Amino acid sequence: MDLFKVLTLREVTAKLNETFSELPLCMESLPLEKALGRILAEDQTATEDVPHFSRSVVDGYAVRAKDTFGASESIPGFLNLVGAVEMGKPALRAVKSGEAVYVPTGGALPEGADAVVMIEYTEPFGAGQIAVHRPSAPLENVMQKGDDLTSGEVVLKRGTRLRPQDLGVLSALGIENVQVFAPFQVSVLSTGDEIVPIGQKPTAGQIRDINSYTISGLIEAAGGHVKRAILVKDNFDALKWAVSEAVSDSDLVLLSGGSSVGEKDYTQRVIQSFEDSEILAHGLGIKPGKPTVVARIGGVPVFGLPGQPASAMMIFKAVVEPLLQRLTGEQIFSLADGSGTEQAEELAALFSKRTVNAVASSNIHAAPGRTTFQMVSLERRSGKLTAIPVHGKSGMISLMSRADGYIQIEPEQEGILQNEPVQVILF
Repeated sequence: MDLFKVLTLREVTAKLNETFSELPLCMESLPLEKALGRILAEDQTATEDVPHFSRSVVDGYAVRAKDTFGASESIPGFLNLVGAVEMGKPALRAVKSGEAVYVPTGGALPEGADAVVMIEYTEPFGAGQIAVHRPSAPLENVMQKGDDLTSGEVVLKRGTRLRPQDLGVLSALGIENVQVFAPFQVSVLSTGDEIVPIGQKPTAGQIRDINSYTISGLIEAAGGHVKRAILVKDNFDALKWAVSEAVSDSDLVLLSGGSSVGEKDYTQRVIQSFEDSEILAHGLGIKPGKPTVVARIGGVPVFGLPGQPASAMMIFKAVVEPLLQRLTGEQIFSLADGSGTEQAEELAALFSKRTVNAVASSNIHAAPGRTTFQMVSLERRSGKLTAIPVHGKSGMISLMSRADGYIQIEPEQEGILQNEPVQVILF
């Protein structure tokens, strides 16, 4: 008998999007050098042209393009060399017809010049002249003022996670401080009479606290901050007190363990004991991770994750992480938002850079009617990137470290055949 009213991955994602459609996002100002990996809270607009002067993109000679027309190896054109541009300084002399000025890569283009002949296509000729062996087109080897960025142009949009190259763009514009979304605050409550701190030697029947560290790492990797990570015994009052404290100062609360329907599985009962609470789902059509609780207390999302570390990790990646991306303000595509087309999911893979294409090393069976997440390791075999299923007994912690990622098999699929192309979502 099924004790859960099971929701599909798309159904629970739609419920989360509907319930938490308006999440409060706090902002803070950071100096550019501390903003790597943070999410922009406002559009960044160019306040000036980049470059702010026309410049050469090669070492060569600034010329009037028409003066080089017809030049060749056999019949070169001859120009008077009338000066040189120094790096970091403006060009002091204009180029007139029949003249050339030496200019280094990045040097300012003299007035009157509209092209730069690469130095490789020239040679000195007599006193104060150069021979040009190749014609130049107008604007050849020239970057004009504003070619890169134009004043008033939006260069980075709100919701962008800042990469090193983005910091480079902002520094080129002289932007020293940026408004970013503050990290979301998450409380992690690891429940169970059998859980002991990692520094304690477990006795028979006890296990060290694994989920606090695994889940905390996932939160930090997603851009959040772990407000607290504590152990709670299987006691209704103790768990209610811990949840009450967590809800009071956190943007999100994650409980691991106690999410099933056993005598000491208190997660659902504790959540329901709060006045303004709602169970959105208890039981997901996902393997692994069926005994999952999705709820709210007031406006705070609360998740009851399975106690098995691998299951907790998979539910985090599939269900919690997309919500966390909204909490950060990050604008990316969701692979399971229930509204995307096949093209949107392709874009998600492309933009989030979370996937690689591989082939299955063997047949992979799926759970009928459920979304199956199969952990895999990756190897190159016979020149092909190959996804190898990582199997093990329920609760084995080595599954997580042996896996490079996972394959998502939809409920309508019976499984995957050997050598079938697959998309691996990377951890």
